[in-house]
Amino acid sequence: MGTPAERLGSFLIEIEAKPQIDVFRMDVQEPKEIRDIVSEAVGRLMPGIMVETTRLKVGDYSFKGVGFERKSFDYANYPLVKQQCIEMIDAYEHAYLILDVNLNTIMVDMFEHNPRKAESLPGFTASLVKIGMLPIFCSDPEIMAEVMVKICIKSYDQKDRTYKEPFRPRISESDRILHIIKAISGVSTERGKSLLREFHSISCIVGATVDDLQKVEGIGPKTAKAIHEASRGKWGE
Repeated sequence: MGTPAERLGSFLIEIEAKPQIDVFRMDVQEPKEIRDIVSEAVGRLMPGIMVETTRLKVGDYSFKGVGFERKSFDYANYPLVKQQCIEMIDAYEHAYLILDVNLNTIMVDMFEHNPRKAESLPGFTASLVKIGMLPIFCSDPEIMAEVMVKICIKSYDQKDRTYKEPFRPRISESDRILHIIKAISGVSTERGKSLLREFHSISCIVGATVDDLQKVEGIGPKTAKAIHEASRGKWGE
């Protein structure tokens, strides 16, 4: 059995050896109907993640280093909202403010009843961004829940999201010139190659006379005329 100290040591070692379970936490003061929707989204999009309702010191929802504060939209409470945002930024690696409001509805209402408030909305948003808080405007609980969960997933999915330049095959100078020449009516790939073998450059091709062009293998009077006119702004005419 061992001494109490030995049993305690074994117990602690056993706890440390067990894999840690990630938990999505929700503040107990959030409305139950909202918590139920968020819990369903977590179960559907993050299978295996535990959902816990508790009293959060900062924020309304959290997962690892991601925190969300959900607020109703109210200009009068901006000083309080700002302070809570600062606390969120200090507490979480990734902090977000969800404003429970339909942006279209509030803009129409403000323009009809209080234009000054409508004019203040960009400033309100910019003030939040300035202190490092990204506001998310969303009045639909189901969409809000999906957005929160997907932000959590993308924050910790270990995927490399570094922008990579798309692959662009290198085009040789001769191929580039060939593509340009083929834009002229009647000039096929083979005729274009023949023109390049004879004249070596676009400037020489468009500067050639109709008679000089007809000396090239595969270039008849009609094609020669089309090339000659192309150099004078009459493409394909």
